[in-house]
Amino acid sequence: MGLKLVGVSRVFNDKKVYRKFESMGKNLLLIKLEILPQKCIPFHWLLENGKKPPFDIAINPYDGSISYMKFFFQDEKIEKFDVFINQQKKQEGTPQFDISNFNEKNYQIFEKGNVEANLNGKNLYLIISNAGANQVLNLDDNNAMLFDANAFCTGVLFKNLLEEIGELIRSQILIEK
Repeated sequence: MGLKLVGVSRVFNDKKVYRKFESMGKNLLLIKLEILPQKCIPFHWLLENGKKPPFDIAINPYDGSISYMKFFFQDEKIEKFDVFINQQKKQEGTPQFDISNFNEKNYQIFEKGNVEANLNGKNLYLIISNAGANQVLNLDDNNAMLFDANAFCTGVLFKNLLEEIGELIRSQILIEK
């Protein structure tokens, strides 16, 4: 099924993107990306593998926009290598997702899958689908979401990591080659 992009909001007047990488011990790291201000209790699209807390994208139930995204590294490792994203299309704005499968009783949708993490220079890619990405939607200068040719979310890109690299090292999830 997946999370499908249906529109892009280009209203930037009060939008603020906040990201936090927090080491929680050896092989444990929490990454959170928030779009502020948050205005309501969100729907949740969750990608789980049954071994740890799921990858969580919270979605505003009124307009389908992203509220926040959370991912918890637990015993995964981040590999350093070149990632090539065929960026045929670049946009800026806030994604608006198809929320037709959500409602008051079905406010969480769980899907099975894994997240692959790759570090390319100072950019961290969280890839949730091997379908590839041909569209990059920049939330701001340092954070983007990736989509395939059919507008399904395939990952998240955290650009220009600085102090976050220290959190990767502290949590011992970075593989040095």
